[in-house]
Parts: sequence; C-alpha cells; structure tokens
Amino acid sequence: MAHNLPPLEPQTQAIVDMLQQVESPPPGEMTVERSRLGLTMMALSMAGPPTEVHEIEDSAIPGPAGDLPIRIYRAGEADAEAPTGAVLYIHGGGFYMGSVHTHDHVCRNICAESGLLVVSVEHRRAPEAKFPAAVDDCYAALCWLAENAGKLGADPDRLAVAGDSSGANLTITTCLMARDKGGPKVAFQVVVYGLLTLEDALDYESRQNFGGGEYFGSIEDLAFVRELYLNDPEDAKNPLVSPVNAPDLSGMPPALVVTAGYDMVCDENRHYASRLLEQGIGVEYKCFETTTHPFFLQTGVLDIAKEAHSLVARRLGEALGT
Repeated sequence: MAHNLPPLEPQTQAIVDMLQQVESPPPGEMTVERSRLGLTMMALSMAGPPTEVHEIEDSAIPGPAGDLPIRIYRAGEADAEAPTGAVLYIHGGGFYMGSVHTHDHVCRNICAESGLLVVSVEHRRAPEAKFPAAVDDCYAALCWLAENAGKLGADPDRLAVAGDSSGANLTITTCLMARDKGGPKVAFQVVVYGLLTLEDALDYESRQNFGGGEYFGSIEDLAFVRELYLNDPEDAKNPLVSPVNAPDLSGMPPALVVTAGYDMVCDENRHYASRLLEQGIGVEYKCFETTTHPFFLQTGVLDIAKEAHSLVARRLGEALGT
C-alpha cells in the first residue's frame, strides 16, 4: 500500500541500503543463538561511545523462578535527604533477544540526561521461558524497585517504567498488572515503538505497508515470535500478550509514546496513545516519521536516535520531578 510519509532521512537510508546488501536469512531460519548474537553485535556496533554516569552496578534480585539480573545506573551519590525518581527499563528484542548489555547505552543516556536512577532488568526470554515468564519477571522487578527505592536513594512514589519494542509491550503489561494488583503505583510510562499485539493485526495500515520485511521486521517474523513466546497461539489475544486488547485503560499512568514512521508497529502505538487520551490520561505521541525500527538503539550512527533519547530523558525527568 502507498503511504504519505516523507523519504527516509539520509543516515537511516544508509543503514537500510547496507542491510539490503547483506544476505541474511530471516529469523525463522536462524538459530536463536545466532539471532541473539546478531542483535548484540548490531546494538554494540551502533551505540556510539559510552556516556559516563556516576556509577553502574550489576546485581541480582529475587524473581518468580530464581534470581533476576539487573543493572543499576546512578547519576550521582545517593542522598536520603534528596531522593531521585527511578526508572525500571525493560529491554526489547522480540521476547527472545536483547539483554542489559544490548541496551546499556540506552540506560546510560537516560540516566545521564535525566538525573534519575535507572534499573535495567534482564527478564527470562523465550523459548527457554515462554509467556507469562517475562511478564511476571518485569512485574516482580517493579515490586522490588518500589520496596527498595529508599535504600537506592530513590523515592518509591516517583517510579516510571520504560521500554522499547517487546520491552514496550512489557512496559504496558507491567503497568496493567500494577494497576490491577493495587500497586506499586507507576507515575509515568514510556513506550518506544512497542510490539503491542502478537496477532497479525493487518487492519493496521502500517502492518500492511511495512510488514513485508523491506525495512526491519515482517509479519513472517512475527509468526516466528509467536511460536517462540507462546505455548498456545490463542494466547496472542490475551491483553498481557497483546496489550492493545486491554478492554479498559483507565487508571494507567501518563505516557510518552514514541514511534518510527517506517515501522510496521507504528499504528498500534498511535492507537494505544489515542485510547489513553480517550480515558483522560495525559499522553504525548511523537512519531519520528523518517526512520525505522530499531532506530532507538542506533545513537552512534543516527542523530535522530540521539534526539529520541533526549526526548525520553527530558520527559522522564519532568514527570518524576527532577
């Protein structure tokens, strides 16, 4: 289908041209290990020089099925008299790729620019741990952060959840669980080009326009993700798998929703933002029309990614009172 978007900006076009020259099989024809390595190499090679923060600590917290690795980023010395807000960051990667390492630069940039404490969680991944393992892990991490905020120099009343792609999906489901379970209270959510439904959802025009694999990701790739992540394909209808299916979004936190124009998941994110507005929830929707999924990881080669990081950091800082 035709679209009315402006052309890709030059730096993104250069990446698209490069990827089209590389003969790489689709995810369904690669081993999970190779896909994980591929995402890690892409993220690290396109991250740019690491942003300095005051302190980074690798640790582990109790999870539903054992210890959960986390990485804590501090912008300054912990001060019990002046606690900061805190962000739980959930990495993307189609529920089966990604880690605290692939998204280290994202968390560094958010921490440095916002002045907030950032906790990155490494949830269990498919296919070793299928739904609802990742959902349960991320909610457990939020509970831990709320319970331990004071020890970390953070304010438990100023918590946000943020994530990209599948991590944005898990951001919303974490907020849904917090609402439905009576806490912890989430003050703000950041959704960056979320994979918000695991159904084919071809009623969204962006899925029709950009689901062929010409840019990044395809409807065929989505079928592979469903197979890895779900025990039963019918689970794709579950709001904790496809949060755009949540029947009621009342009581959800205010949001920043960021999308890319040339991305098959763009319209479901716009739809999510519209539904929040209909519920009277504060939301800012920002579409970077001239780039693609996963531009948010590519700050070393895309100026537009740096712009997106700064936007996310500013809005988190404003929402959490820093």
